[in-house]
Amino acid sequence: MRASQVLHILYLWAVVVGAAVLLGRLFPAVDLDFGVELAVLVLVLMAAEWLVVSFPHGQLSSSYAVTFGTFLLFGPAAAAWVSALGTLFGQGIANRGNPVRTTLFNAAQTVLAVYGAYLFYLFCGGTAFPGEMLVFTNVLPLLAFSAAHFLLNHLLVYLYLLPGGRLRSVGWRQALSWDASTYLFLVPLGFLVAMVYQGGGFTAAFLVLLLSLVVQVFLHRYVRLALTNQELRVLYEVARRLGSNHDSDAMLDMVLRETRRIVPYHTAAVYLWSEERGLFVPAVVHSPYAAELQDIVYERAEGIVGWTAENRESCLVADTRTDPLWAETWGLTQFLRSLLVIPLVHEDEVLGVMVIGERRPDAYHEGNLHLLNIVAGQVAVAVDNARLRRRMDRLAGYDPLTGLPNRYHFQRQLQGELGRTRNQDLPLAVVLVDVGGLRSLNARFGFAVGDHALIQVARLLEEKVAPTGTVARYGGATFALLLPGTGEIRAADLTERLERAVGQLSFGAEGREERLRLTVRSGLAVSPLDGATPQALLRRAEEKLYTAVAAASAAVWGSGDGSAGV
Repeated sequence: MRASQVLHILYLWAVVVGAAVLLGRLFPAVDLDFGVELAVLVLVLMAAEWLVVSFPHGQLSSSYAVTFGTFLLFGPAAAAWVSALGTLFGQGIANRGNPVRTTLFNAAQTVLAVYGAYLFYLFCGGTAFPGEMLVFTNVLPLLAFSAAHFLLNHLLVYLYLLPGGRLRSVGWRQALSWDASTYLFLVPLGFLVAMVYQGGGFTAAFLVLLLSLVVQVFLHRYVRLALTNQELRVLYEVARRLGSNHDSDAMLDMVLRETRRIVPYHTAAVYLWSEERGLFVPAVVHSPYAAELQDIVYERAEGIVGWTAENRESCLVADTRTDPLWAETWGLTQFLRSLLVIPLVHEDEVLGVMVIGERRPDAYHEGNLHLLNIVAGQVAVAVDNARLRRRMDRLAGYDPLTGLPNRYHFQRQLQGELGRTRNQDLPLAVVLVDVGGLRSLNARFGFAVGDHALIQVARLLEEKVAPTGTVARYGGATFALLLPGTGEIRAADLTERLERAVGQLSFGAEGREERLRLTVRSGLAVSPLDGATPQALLRRAEEKLYTAVAAASAAVWGSGDGSAGV
């Protein structure tokens, strides 16, 4: 168990136990002669919790109007008890997927918030007698009480969410802003409840509290409209930035960050299909367990990621512990109870899978799934475009026959290595290797045999210069070797060994006994002795290569033999 998890548990039970002890000490101060009124207030607060307005990063309710009104009418002890019981029963009965410990914490933190706000109220000069609170001179202390309650409430929740990694700065700012706006309405409503009670009795005050519930219903509609506008803005932002971002990982990271604004999560990941590995591998992971999840890969039809890809169906899992399909699987389902899993499909090809998850059950609904399906469609197009760009870049920088870097790519690598070796005061060797005898191979056995010979030579050169060197196809039958940290003597020795190794290769057509061998000539240049720029080094290597080829040609024509047969 992590240290953050231990702190989370200790903090949770410290708040619960502390609130229970405080309630016990406050109970003698509760005036039970008003037991019926207090019971009604508990019921109203329960109703406020049932009608709570949920948005991606928090909840809004009119419960503070009840708490504040109770404080004004019956004092801090009654306010603490009404808040605790109303929250406990309200969230316990109308549970929205929160575990019992969260419900207990939510009830307990209201007790601490009320009593802490009361102490600050006294510090600001407020009167301790409920019947004397509604006077003009007590307005500022009462406003201080409301401000302290607001801050303490959010501080306690902040500390509860922080160790579990569920706190998001953007969502937290939004929650503070919206909750502060509701307080601007609820504080005057609490004053109104107390004044109506003094003038018209508890029945009139009760009717005013019912007004707060009606307002909460309209607030729900307003929040839904605001969230719809926010979802449209996020979709627009994702679409706009997907079109301008060519870095695949940065693009996916942006998508997960934008998604969090409308669909909160504990863990989110995008798995992409790797042709080389034949697996779904994590491309981007946002999670407190990101380091561990980066090592988890999925085969086709394996786990919830593979299943979603295989069936090409989006998946909404309300609770992985009770879902018969995922209760016994490993990986994400072991610590995430709510999941949204969406395949990234483009032109009938599954490119990857997006996973969004929360640690509590019933965190998501069909609306979330529909929204993420839209996002996933945009992401799939962007992923396919990024894949095509990588292929185009590879085609532009690599030789299609041998798979080696081409001349342009080699020159760029040479430029970079020259700077690095110069800074480290190291030599750098460039070798141009020309393969002879290919014309005879093509003429006698066909171009397919000649191509095969070039590929075999390319593999041999790569094997000999690995792992520190680079091999490129410089042009035609000429290869280029880049050897960082290699001086003239070592480079010349390597060149001789390469010439002997290539000379031992023989090629021919299937079904024919005749075979031909290749010859190799090379030109070597070393920095800084032969030049300090890519152009100077390549020019010097070409000059030495041409000299070696010319000398070999003269020797061959002098002997009257134009090829080497076996």
